[in-house]
Amino acid sequence: MKTTINKSVVFKSAWKMIKEYAMDLSSALIKAWKFAKENAAYISLKIVKETEKAVAIEVYTADGVTSASPKFYGRKNLLWFPKSMVVNGCAPVWMYNQKMRSF
Repeated sequence: MKTTINKSVVFKSAWKMIKEYAMDLSSALIKAWKFAKENAAYISLKIVKETEKAVAIEVYTADGVTSASPKFYGRKNLLWFPKSMVVNGCAPVWMYNQKMRSF
């Protein structure tokens, strides 16, 4: 899946840390990626199922419309998210929107 994190900005900030703080490349990249991931927008998920590698939320579909709200009557399905992208029960907004559109 595509990320919305601009890799160019991450690498530029890592290079700036290398030049200004005399850090090595690997630790600068780790800090830059950590900062970029922490500042990405997240949405809270109501997790109903969990496996070793993924978590699922309930979604309801009817007449081509998908909703996460239980007030929306329709067929109940599960929408899966990889655990590597879920942080404290929250998923990135871009991934949530992409999965809802493709469902």
